[in-house]
Amino acid sequence: MSRRTILQTLAILTVLAFPPAILADEPPDDVVSPAPAAPAEPSAPEAVPATAAVAEPPATGAPRWPGPHLGLRTIASVDLQGAYNPLGIQVIGSIDRRWVYDVDQKRNIEWSFVQAGLNAMVSPAIASAGLHMDWTPAAVLNLRFQTDVIGYYGVMGALRQFDQRPKQFDVDRNADSLPGRDRSGLAFRVMLQPTVALQVSKVIVRNQCNLSLYRFVGSGNFFYDYENDTLMAPTELLVFNQTFVLIETWKAKRDALLYVGALYDVTYAARTEVRRQRVGGIVLLQPKDPWGPLDRLRIYVMGGWIFEDQNRRNEPFVAGGIGTDFDL
Repeated sequence: MSRRTILQTLAILTVLAFPPAILADEPPDDVVSPAPAAPAEPSAPEAVPATAAVAEPPATGAPRWPGPHLGLRTIASVDLQGAYNPLGIQVIGSIDRRWVYDVDQKRNIEWSFVQAGLNAMVSPAIASAGLHMDWTPAAVLNLRFQTDVIGYYGVMGALRQFDQRPKQFDVDRNADSLPGRDRSGLAFRVMLQPTVALQVSKVIVRNQCNLSLYRFVGSGNFFYDYENDTLMAPTELLVFNQTFVLIETWKAKRDALLYVGALYDVTYAARTEVRRQRVGGIVLLQPKDPWGPLDRLRIYVMGGWIFEDQNRRNEPFVAGGIGTDFDL
């Protein structure tokens, strides 16, 4: 996986958790409605890729969150994610303080808000912590600014350093035959992430673009970045663009939802000119909400085909995860 395309993709899905795009009072089928754009972390390469839900419909029964309203509220989230090709597992979490300043009563969503929070990720080879801020001027658009410090343990190819540009860098399966050496180290990342989403009847179209500037600390001309499964220069601009088309295929009481859809994404490192493109499908299930103490419990699986990549061309990828929010 691209741990920031697969595990970041999932991360994107985690806090997106797509239920936020569902409108409690849906407009007629021929009307185009805004599907709330969710911020990511995620995010999810990473590689598979989390973001805070933009607008959650109130659950029936006795919800802890009484529905969209003006003012402040606090949201926490946690997700366990795993992926194959490349192999990876991670836990991501975040906590956000949100100020809602406009509510769409007809659609029953938070129309405009700003929020700020903390995010963290830990895996067997890497850990990160950061700060983020989101602004949603309207439910169709979310803008996120995020900054992180990333720590590499010096194992499993994180962080593999090369003095010369390697022909191959799939460290996860050819570590012993590749040049370079693994070492512990740090990197800093600054990211701007716009997300646009629209809903037409039961169909959601969503696009997210991550523009990330990386700076690796220490010597070395090239680095294999475990999180993104790509080759980077000491200072690197990484672009990740992902599009989902999702269809609501099942809905039951207490906001139980099932989505099925397709995805396309491209990852491009500007300095090293390494690019990957993938297509695939995704299934997302939200059981009844709330589920005991859990808000917006989600289970998701995605998979598909890598049709452009220096190491994994014409190979499959699979990723999945389980996560939940907590309305505090």
